[in-house]
Amino acid sequence: LRLKAIGSKLEQFLGDKQANKVTESSAEKVVARWAESASVQTIKSYLYSLKGCWDWAKDKYHVVEPNPWDDCLFKSRSRGHSKPSKQVKPFTIVELQAIIAAFANNPYYAHYTEFVIFLANTACRFGEAAGLKWSSLGADYSTAWIGESVSRGHQNAKGTKTGKSRTIQLSPTMRSMLLE
Repeated sequence: LRLKAIGSKLEQFLGDKQANKVTESSAEKVVARWAESASVQTIKSYLYSLKGCWDWAKDKYHVVEPNPWDDCLFKSRSRGHSKPSKQVKPFTIVELQAIIAAFANNPYYAHYTEFVIFLANTACRFGEAAGLKWSSLGADYSTAWIGESVSRGHQNAKGTKTGKSRTIQLSPTMRSMLLE
C-alpha cells in the first residue's frame, strides 16, 4: 500500500517514464518537488523505499546502475531538504491562565484541567502524557520517565515519537498536584 502511494507520487512527477530512464537529475527534481509539501522524515522514508525497490529490481530484472535514488538519499542525510522551521510562539501566561480557567469552568471538560496543567508545565507531547503510568513517576514525584506513549487510544509499542526515552524534572507545583 505504501509503495503504491509512492508510485502514484512518482507518476505525478515523472509520468510514464520507465525506471531505467530515471536519472539522478530527474530524481533530484522529484525530491525538490516533494520538499515543497512533505517533511524531511517523509522524504527520507520515500527514498529508502525507492532505493530498496531499485536494488531489488537490479538483481531480479537487471536494472542498470547507478541507482538514482542513492545520491538523493545521501544528500538528504548529509544536509537535508528541510524547509525553514517556523518560529515557535508559546502561549503567554495570560493565555495559559485563560485556557486552564476555560477547562476548570466547563461542566463537560473540567476533569481534564489537571491534565492540561501537566501538559503546560512539562511540554510533553499529548500522547506521552497520556501514556504515563504511576510507575513512571519517581518515588518522591519530582521526576517522570517519558518512554511510552498512547496513539489513537492504544499503547504505542515503539515508545515515544522520537523513539528516545527521557526523564524530566517536575516542578513543585506538579509534585503537589500529583500528590493530591
